[in-house]
Amino acid sequence: MPASDLLLYVDAQFASPYAMSVFVALHEKALPFAIKTVDLSANANHDPGYAAASLTRRVPTLVHNGFALSESSAITEYLDEVFPDTPLYPAEPHARARARQVQAWLRSDLMPIRLERSTEVVFYGAKAPALSAQARAATEKLFSACELLVQSRTINYALNK
Repeated sequence: MPASDLLLYVDAQFASPYAMSVFVALHEKALPFAIKTVDLSANANHDPGYAAASLTRRVPTLVHNGFALSESSAITEYLDEVFPDTPLYPAEPHARARARQVQAWLRSDLMPIRLERSTEVVFYGAKAPALSAQARAATEKLFSACELLVQSRTINYALNK
């Protein structure tokens, strides 16, 4: 299927990590695409035209030859299936499942961190107070998972050398 007519809707502030993940996936796959911004602060995601294209009325939304798909993980999995030449996910089923697990977890958990360290803090340097106890606990959970994943990756690498 040709990559023609790929259109990626992103937030007008270019601050959505979800839109960024699709942007990076398109670049990794070297697929030509156009970008259209949606002003979330003006509720443009609820405009009838955008709402008709984006089932969830969120960014990102990718339109490919008339087919519109929202939600970043669904988009990257779609891109991997439709344009398989440069894979985004591991080929081995266990590794692919783990990658999808981590991807889903990062998007659905750790809410205290996401609330206290929004994209405005991360990308624009907005000042924020010290992390709350809940955010610190979520950070410890994140770091623990990262340490386990790095250890597992290191062990697997050493065993397969």
